[in-house]
Amino acid sequence: MPEKQIMISFIGDVYCDTTDNSATTTAALKLFCDYGAPVAVLTKGGKRCLQDLDLFKQFGQRIWVGTTLTFLDEEKSRHWESGAALPQERLDTLKTLKQNGITTFASFEPVIDPEESLAVLEKSLEMDCVDSYKIGKVDSIASISKSADWPYFLERCLSLIRPTGKGVYIKSNLRRAAPEIELTPQEMDADFHGVRI
Repeated sequence: MPEKQIMISFIGDVYCDTTDNSATTTAALKLFCDYGAPVAVLTKGGKRCLQDLDLFKQFGQRIWVGTTLTFLDEEKSRHWESGAALPQERLDTLKTLKQNGITTFASFEPVIDPEESLAVLEKSLEMDCVDSYKIGKVDSIASISKSADWPYFLERCLSLIRPTGKGVYIKSNLRRAAPEIELTPQEMDADFHGVRI
């Protein structure tokens, strides 16, 4: 596992619907690949990232490609994530990546509707399209953050993921909201999972 990894991108989307068709992203990835840099790519762009599938393959084990999964319901996704690919397209894209030997991850952050997040988590496990999960709760919407049963949510996530042997990292905000849930050291260590988020 790499000691350091370049994260592209957690505050934007390098495969959004841009005027340059993500040409800048492709050029940057080629540069990183040529220099042997380990990279993690996070996108809500769905199949748009597949334009770089051959390039991803050139990285070998030095690249992880993931998506944010927030909702399973398409209407909720359209409301909260306008401009993003629909959830099923993101899941199908992860499946394609995994089938092509690319290590995949899913970022469940922010969890806005815990039941929706559990539904899309179950779907991703059913499809076996995710290698590692990163899970954190919403903080910016106080009414949701305070009303959700975070210990129940975290316990359900772990009960679904742990038996599969897949990686899971519980982000600090969710750990603080459910301190009674026991976690392994790996479940609290982002670096162990090779993705800086």
